[in-house]
Amino acid sequence: MKNHTLYLLLFFVSFNTIAQTAVKSKLTDVNNNPVAFANIYIPESKKTTLSNESGDFYMMINPETDKTIIISHLSYQPVQIKITSSFPKNIVLEEGLLQLNEVVIGKQITGYDIALKVIENLKENHDVDPAYYEYFTRVVQYDDNWKEIDMIQEYYGKLKHNGEHNTKALVYKSRVVPYTKKGEERLQTDSSIDLWGIRNNNLLLYKPDYLKKSKLKNYNISIEGSLTINGHECYILKYASGKASYDEYKKAMIYIDKKTFGIVKQISGSHSTLAETYTERNFVKINDKWVMSAATNKHHLHKVITTLYTYLTDKKDYEDINFTKTPFFKKLKRFNKNPNDSFWDNYQHIPLPEN
Repeated sequence: MKNHTLYLLLFFVSFNTIAQTAVKSKLTDVNNNPVAFANIYIPESKKTTLSNESGDFYMMINPETDKTIIISHLSYQPVQIKITSSFPKNIVLEEGLLQLNEVVIGKQITGYDIALKVIENLKENHDVDPAYYEYFTRVVQYDDNWKEIDMIQEYYGKLKHNGEHNTKALVYKSRVVPYTKKGEERLQTDSSIDLWGIRNNNLLLYKPDYLKKSKLKNYNISIEGSLTINGHECYILKYASGKASYDEYKKAMIYIDKKTFGIVKQISGSHSTLAETYTERNFVKINDKWVMSAATNKHHLHKVITTLYTYLTDKKDYEDINFTKTPFFKKLKRFNKNPNDSFWDNYQHIPLPEN
């Protein structure tokens, strides 16, 4: 594996700073393989992040209020750990599918009935107009064999979803880091920055067929069980169809809060092989609304996009901002700022992967 100066600069952050303001660890399975894209959640402050491709996570905390971390992944048993000065540097997750709880419901209630409830309550649960977020997004571009990282793009800023849930985003900080000759060539060409993830993650803008009442009849819907996610008891619904409009939407798993029928987690596609693509969106309940917290998109063009969202509730954080059109088509070179800017030391919630 290659060692990269940028990775080392970010890794060797002051020990005192990390000890006082952050926790970090590596997630592995029993065979010491990294566990990527696990959801890391602090219930006290509702902060969330994801583990990177190397299984590492890094999370800024408030020691006075943040006391617990909950780690969940669909292929492993959930783990709850107290935040202390001796927080483990390595956490081993037990392999195997999550143990699902038995669903106790009336005999007449079916998966279709629950799915219909989700659609009927979708606006009430998820429609915030306008919605403001602070976001951090990373695009990791791999080679054609998914072996080596060619380039990493990172962007930080604020965004607004309004009206028809169009996305307007500002980029405050950015960096584009090539790791290979191919990555260098891409940077020097007319390639555009990749911010499409923050738009495509917008659930109500790109509503899949299985969240449309008129299309629901095209799906076979089964209740797979129930599961507690971040303190919420959830139904697990599995959708399958040969008639959906897009390949991505032909199969899905949705984790639905039993009390509100809000979506806690939504997965389109499959995690089963590296060759397959998938989209996973995670939601957190704030002020009676289920808002975005994190998303992972594995793209067929050999890239993985991870995005963290912080829902803004204080007007001073957004009311004076002039949100302009998202710079989707701006050139990469314009955003290749100083990769060693100290800003990234403090904002590195998802550590750079080993390569």
